[in-house]
Amino acid sequence: MTKIDELNHSLHQSQTVAIQLNTQLQSVYSSLSWRITWPLRKSLDLLSSLPRLGKRIISDLRSRTSLFVRAVRTRMPGRSSTDISTTTQPLSRQVPLKKDVQNLKNRPTILFLSTYPFVEPRHGGQVRLANIARTFDVAGWQVESLAVYEPESFAMLPLGSRDIPFPTGTAYRQFQGRNIPLINDLLAGQYAVAPDGRYKEVLKRLPTHIDTIWVEQPWLWLLAAKIKQSQAYENICLIYGSQNIEAPLKHDILHSYNIVDADDAIVVIDELEQQAAREADISIAVTESDLNTLIKWGAKRPLLAPNGIEHYEADPELLNSWKARLPKAPWLLYVASAHPPNFQAFTQCIGESLGCIPPDSRLVVVGSVCEHLYLQLASTRFHSLNLSRLELLFSLPNNDLAAVKTLAHAFLLPIPHGGGSNIKTAEALYSGAYVIGTEAAFRGFENFLDLPEVIVARNPSQFQLAIRDVLARPKALRKDAAEPTKRREDLLWDNCLASIPTVVTDMMKGGRHK
Repeated sequence: MTKIDELNHSLHQSQTVAIQLNTQLQSVYSSLSWRITWPLRKSLDLLSSLPRLGKRIISDLRSRTSLFVRAVRTRMPGRSSTDISTTTQPLSRQVPLKKDVQNLKNRPTILFLSTYPFVEPRHGGQVRLANIARTFDVAGWQVESLAVYEPESFAMLPLGSRDIPFPTGTAYRQFQGRNIPLINDLLAGQYAVAPDGRYKEVLKRLPTHIDTIWVEQPWLWLLAAKIKQSQAYENICLIYGSQNIEAPLKHDILHSYNIVDADDAIVVIDELEQQAAREADISIAVTESDLNTLIKWGAKRPLLAPNGIEHYEADPELLNSWKARLPKAPWLLYVASAHPPNFQAFTQCIGESLGCIPPDSRLVVVGSVCEHLYLQLASTRFHSLNLSRLELLFSLPNNDLAAVKTLAHAFLLPIPHGGGSNIKTAEALYSGAYVIGTEAAFRGFENFLDLPEVIVARNPSQFQLAIRDVLARPKALRKDAAEPTKRREDLLWDNCLASIPTVVTDMMKGGRHK
């Protein structure tokens, strides 16, 4: 065995150990003891950060307590890891001033229904919903939420006070008596409205007054419709927040796992989201294409509200730290969650070999996609070469992720298909760095395709050519050029979502939702 083979073998072993350790760590996070001790650990983190925050905390304490919470959580070291960068803060932890409490009765109330908590958003769906909730909060609404969630997926994250678990042992984990994986979101909705499920518990946890119910994705639409049938809530406005056209996306995901006996479940999903679009007083889409589909289905009041990004600035100390750790040569960045399309079709987009990346460069990967992508690339005939070009950072705190994104020479977006749009595309475009992606990656962001740093690759050969070309170029101008900077401002969540509360308020005033 040559020295190179020995080094590659050693690297493979090290990466395997890292993945095993990360898996063990995730199991610790999922344990009951970790959940129980969460308040104590957060309190200790807060106390340890007070000396460093100094004057800023004092200033924040003189203003709204909620702003204090945001400042602490934004600057706090050891914050919970995330897959998607966001500084969106948990609304349920913001403590209102006395004058705010006195005015709560005068504020309209919106209840968000979802199949995931979003107190601490991690994946893209949580990030979007958290920013929508923040938009309503800023607009003067009282924001409440109720999630029917999978405890095995969200045990490590803090929950909202109204959230309800979808237990693993219930018969509702089966679809018509069959075990079909990857459709628990659909099954959670059926469980929530079942007489022998948790509908009575849902009713107990509802706010006493609700003006609007927002259903994020179609999964809990039947629950919202059933709530509106009750006399206490018969005049509420119903909003359907679509993130994708779900049925074809779910079909592609299931088939990518060779699950081919679930067509009847896909039919149910298709019927459910069409029902949501027809019955909703307002239907929200993230792309023009999705909006046209909702209109075709009979949406009464369709509205486009694209995905966006929260503005971020990297800490200078973290920039220096990561600059010393990451490759000196230009390198690529791929940030993604463990959503199957993020890794299953990676080689389909890029090819089986990472030989287009020079030996002194790397594909730096961040997020829970890391272990999955590693296994994908390790299974190819070019495994030794591929693993030598990977640098896996796993999930990072937001401040560290901001530094890594700022240092990246180029962003990689190997997104083969799917619906909706991708927050990671907004992040890449906002950075001002080079962006190499598929046509599908730029769904909803077509007006940015003419930027000089954006490259569309339609097959592996074009991807590899673009990677070689970009890594040989000088660093992009980033956000210094005036015109591109103005265009990138449109990517901020505040600009993407600003019109929604106004549209909802006008709908309620007109009484068209009754």
